[in-house]
Amino acid sequence: MSFFKIIPLLIFISHSYAVEKICEDIGLHISKDETPAYQDLRYLRNRSDSQRGENGYKKFINYTSPRRSSGHLRFLQTLDLISHSKKLNIQPTSLDETVHLLEEISNKISVNEINNLNDIENLNLFTRLRLSKLYERKKTRPLKFGCYSVMALRECPQAFEAYMKRANLLHSGRNYFLFPELLKKVLSNPVHQEVLISAVKILIHKSIEYLRSQKIPSNDIYHEITTVAQAKGLSITTAHSVALEILGAYSIRGAAYFNNEGREFLLHAKSSGLSLLMLSTLISYFDKIKFYHAKKLYSLPSQYIQTTCHYGKPYRFWMGAYSSFVLMNKDRFTPRTSILVSHLASTGYELWMHANGRDDYFQRIVNARSIKNIDVRNAKLDVVMGSLGAGFGVSPLEHGQLNADLILKRSFRSGIASKARFNNDYLNYLKWGVTVAPHSHLNMILPPR
Repeated sequence: MSFFKIIPLLIFISHSYAVEKICEDIGLHISKDETPAYQDLRYLRNRSDSQRGENGYKKFINYTSPRRSSGHLRFLQTLDLISHSKKLNIQPTSLDETVHLLEEISNKISVNEINNLNDIENLNLFTRLRLSKLYERKKTRPLKFGCYSVMALRECPQAFEAYMKRANLLHSGRNYFLFPELLKKVLSNPVHQEVLISAVKILIHKSIEYLRSQKIPSNDIYHEITTVAQAKGLSITTAHSVALEILGAYSIRGAAYFNNEGREFLLHAKSSGLSLLMLSTLISYFDKIKFYHAKKLYSLPSQYIQTTCHYGKPYRFWMGAYSSFVLMNKDRFTPRTSILVSHLASTGYELWMHANGRDDYFQRIVNARSIKNIDVRNAKLDVVMGSLGAGFGVSPLEHGQLNADLILKRSFRSGIASKARFNNDYLNYLKWGVTVAPHSHLNMILPPR
């Protein structure tokens, strides 16, 4: 074999190694105290019932997951929570008990027990919940992000305003959830409830299959939901719409629906609420299982996206997908504008965390000495996944499968880290933009003008 024939092979091998090393670095540089798994263990230690404490879950660790992970612990916590709140009196501390509990939960959710809009509104979720006082003190800071975003948004200010209204960002200081009308729709519309409940019953059955025989789910969550929707007589277009709205509702909190008032609300929202709570934890659980065994993700649509990275925040992808979908199909903006606005909203979310009590994360990025800094790379990964989701929401099948690793590699090579320090918030926002370079990959996703 000549040297010139070997060159393409060497390029392929070096690229594969570089991408896998990037993903490995992201995973390995998160300290134990910061990972959700260890936060979950703190929760388990604080449980009043010692039988459901940390030791009980440790005994069961090898039955439910190939290795200890946050997705696994959240899965067990959710089952335990539902058992406790619904008085099922079954503890998930052995294989037989966990399978029995899953069967009981599946029986508990029924398409015959659905909500209407009054049922949801009477729970008062959208009026009684408040963000933290820390946010109230800093709520003017996101307005400074507007100075940054408008610079990149000259071609579509009307679309951005439409997004702000739909996401309820204009009143975010008084609302716990983004897209409250979407959440109401998914939990009160009969079609959405029937598809959601039926899909979750299938997922519960698949989790039992894995526990009993290690059978790995072959599809992804988008395919599961659209298949259920079409089996109920919906067209391909309508099934796609219903799937994006259900996954958009999931993306509002992701696996964090388990936390605080979010779980209390869903537990009182009849079968559809319980189903959304189960969906939020099963997506993460199947992600861990499928990636461990097959190096594939359950949470992302496999016909659209190819990646070797295990991405822990699939809600960012689905929020981007729902946002661009609704802008194009409901508000009638162009595909390009819809993707761009969704991408900018995802970028804004990264900066919004600065105003919501995560100053340390923002400052670590601003003060980074290199674009290889783990916090800089995490921010890039989040923004890229949001953009990929935006592309899926607009044209999920038109462009074939996108290689997320190539797009991520482009993003990781972009940006400039500076040693300069500023005391001015506006200048720090601009510096964040120069370091993260959130728009560097867009030409690989955006359709032509």
